[in-house]
Amino acid sequence: MSSIMRVDTIQNTDGTSASPIQMHTGSVVSMAGDTWNPGSPQDISTAQTTTGAYGSNLEVSMTFRSTSNKFHASVFIPDGYDNGTRTRALEIGFKYSTDNFSTGITLGVQAVVSDHTGYVATGNGAVLMPFSVQTFGNIPVAGAVKIRPFVYARNGTYRTNANSIGVYCLSVMEIQG
Repeated sequence: MSSIMRVDTIQNTDGTSASPIQMHTGSVVSMAGDTWNPGSPQDISTAQTTTGAYGSNLEVSMTFRSTSNKFHASVFIPDGYDNGTRTRALEIGFKYSTDNFSTGITLGVQAVVSDHTGYVATGNGAVLMPFSVQTFGNIPVAGAVKIRPFVYARNGTYRTNANSIGVYCLSVMEIQG
């Protein structure tokens, strides 16, 4: 399920256009979000795929207005589990594409925003934890983009949504610069 909020035209109380409107610095210009409940565990491999580990199941489409603006991206990934093998972890960040992920470009200052997420050194006991990762930066390109989380495993397959009942969430905001 995808949701979008846009502030394109603001009107006066009598219904007439209030143009020209200048949004204040820090105002949310546009926001989009997506949730996904696959109902089953998702095994993440060590492969770094351009299309993202979750593909179009967790994706937002936006039209960035200006490269003078900022973005804020956030993803929630439920129930991470290292499959009982210590030293495994997730690498998590964000990618965007202007060509439906024929190519994926890093969104933010680096591809991996949170490294070794869910890492546990050698030892006993299961570890199950959710992940919440955020980043902020300059809008990289004005125009239509698709944004996905960039997720891959370190040191072997890592499972997300291990209990099969979690809901993934991705949200992106464009903020007036």
